[in-house]
Amino acid sequence: MLHKLSVLTAVVCAVITTSCWADETTPDRSNLFSGWYGSVFVGHSSLQPFMNTLSYDENYEFHHSFDNGWVYGFTLGKSFENGLRLEAELSRAAHNLSSAGYNSAPLPDKSGGFEITYAFVNGWIDLPKIGRIQPYVGGGIGVGRIDSDIVLFDFEGVRKAGANLALQAGAGVTVPLSNNLFLDLGYRHKAIPNFNMKNLVTPTSTYVGSSAGSHNLQVGFTIHF
Repeated sequence: MLHKLSVLTAVVCAVITTSCWADETTPDRSNLFSGWYGSVFVGHSSLQPFMNTLSYDENYEFHHSFDNGWVYGFTLGKSFENGLRLEAELSRAAHNLSSAGYNSAPLPDKSGGFEITYAFVNGWIDLPKIGRIQPYVGGGIGVGRIDSDIVLFDFEGVRKAGANLALQAGAGVTVPLSNNLFLDLGYRHKAIPNFNMKNLVTPTSTYVGSSAGSHNLQVGFTIHF
């Protein structure tokens, strides 16, 4: 369901942008707001399944799948007259483990969850407006701190708490609610391309080759200072 909503969001943004450029009049690239702003947001997050292997034997493969969870956070940024916005973002997403596998066999004894704290520097481009609606696209780069309390086999725990490279891409629309308050509806794809997970019971064992990506649909409110 979330995948369909993500595709729909991308299609809507594409249609809005195409319609604007197809208009015979000169597109309006003026910002709905300019200067400093802050925002808060919350949304639905779907963490994609991932696998990893033991550092000392790559034949031991572990597969992890997660329930849908929540993402929330805030940003502080500045918009410029040319349509560029630069911002800092701090956000967090949490997911419970739904299933796990060991060398393609399901593991009935598993529990725990997976939480990621993100710190991004984002850049967004405000596209030509459609009436009062402002579409935008962009992305960001930063770090992601992963905290996991996953337990496998009823005795083996894995945890990763450290900073890793994190990337983000997204699109959305903002709609003015008043002179300085705006509604923001957006899609974000967040990813940590590579990270390792430590074994709590056997610290010398490391799970390597992990990559976490998530689809996020969010709603937020932006205040122009």
